[in-house]
Amino acid sequence: MLSVLFTFTAESLFAQGTVTGKVTDSNNNALLAANVILTGTNYGAATNSEGMYLIQKVPAGTYTIRISMVGYSSVEYFITVPVEGTVEQNAVLKEDILNMESVVITGTPGGAGVRKKDASFAITTMSAEEIRQLSPPSTAAALELVPGVWSESSGGVAGANIFVRGLPSSGDAPFVTMAINGAPIYGTQTLSFFEQSSIFRIDETVLSIEALRGGPSSVFSNGEAGLTTNFNLRKGTAQTEGLVKYTTSDYSEQRLDAVLSGPISDGFYYMVGGYLRTSPGIRDTEFNSERGKQFTFQLTKVFDKGVLNGFARLTDDHGQWILPMALGTGNDPGTFSPLGNSTRFRTLQINEQGDNKQYDFSSGRGWKGIVSGINFDYDLGDGWTVRDNLSYTGGMANTLGFVPNGSPMLVSDLAAKMGTGSLETVGGKTLTSGYVQSYGHWVVEK
Repeated sequence: MLSVLFTFTAESLFAQGTVTGKVTDSNNNALLAANVILTGTNYGAATNSEGMYLIQKVPAGTYTIRISMVGYSSVEYFITVPVEGTVEQNAVLKEDILNMESVVITGTPGGAGVRKKDASFAITTMSAEEIRQLSPPSTAAALELVPGVWSESSGGVAGANIFVRGLPSSGDAPFVTMAINGAPIYGTQTLSFFEQSSIFRIDETVLSIEALRGGPSSVFSNGEAGLTTNFNLRKGTAQTEGLVKYTTSDYSEQRLDAVLSGPISDGFYYMVGGYLRTSPGIRDTEFNSERGKQFTFQLTKVFDKGVLNGFARLTDDHGQWILPMALGTGNDPGTFSPLGNSTRFRTLQINEQGDNKQYDFSSGRGWKGIVSGINFDYDLGDGWTVRDNLSYTGGMANTLGFVPNGSPMLVSDLAAKMGTGSLETVGGKTLTSGYVQSYGHWVVEK
């Protein structure tokens, strides 16, 4: 018995071969980091910057080889590995137009990934092209494409209300979490005057969005039973690529986006990008109430059996907090804003000691800070893989708003109530007719 076992093992050690090949796209461009697996085994590899892969010490025999990559349709071939020989299997991957082969990492153990069509839970994926077509005015607005999710983002670039079907909520986004490259943006779903879309801005550095509703997200990530959204950043490849985009609008928005990626050395790649924007806003505040800038960089090192990825995203972006206002008062509901030059600055008492501080309410709601992280994936062999997603978030997500208090009144009614013939505004204007509205300056610092 021992002799037979020894002989079998010895033969297995010498009855081995090698599998190699090249993976390209339809334009004959080499594909980096395509996954090559002999199905039903622990044998596999990833392609290098030239699209080549190599799987050694494979026991001789017949196998099914599967080759896949995010954004492309997978292919499978039957191959026979000869004893002490080499079999070559090249592959051409076609773009996956329907996005059904996308590998989704959200809600999977350690971000291992699962094909969208193989998942047993509801997933919505959005490509960079789909994001461009939607052209969302805010991160929360992009979630309008997710079935079962209602995003109310009419308040501006930050501070949305996001509701998930079946989970009761009065506002903010208590059942929504977000991640970058599978690393959580923030540990708590929502706080008063804060929800996670407020500290993320979509630009051309975003390759795709994954939105997972329910399923295992609350087990395998910081996700909720409601919605977990993951933003995958672009990674550099062996080809140097770039994009510059200019955006304008009928309310004088000016925005410039740019992204550049490429190789630093063999197996080491970069991606940098960001945007600058300014606008008076869709509601006239008499000054540029929408201002922002963002810079993102990402470095990726590809090893024979793994990948190490590091990223950082620095953002300083703010916009007017748009609040409800009364109709039928003579103001244009499409362009009027209570916030203007006469109400922009306000000195408020900030503590019990009576100290005062002047605030500029043009800052509105927004985010000034950094989100950074590291993604690590390494194949130890024999079916063992080490993965980790680490993130750090720090900054200020303040809210400064000119908030209505109560309902508007006719000038004549308020004047009669006060026992005066006319009223004077803070800006020094005398009112004899029309409506007046009480407002207050609110400051919430986080």
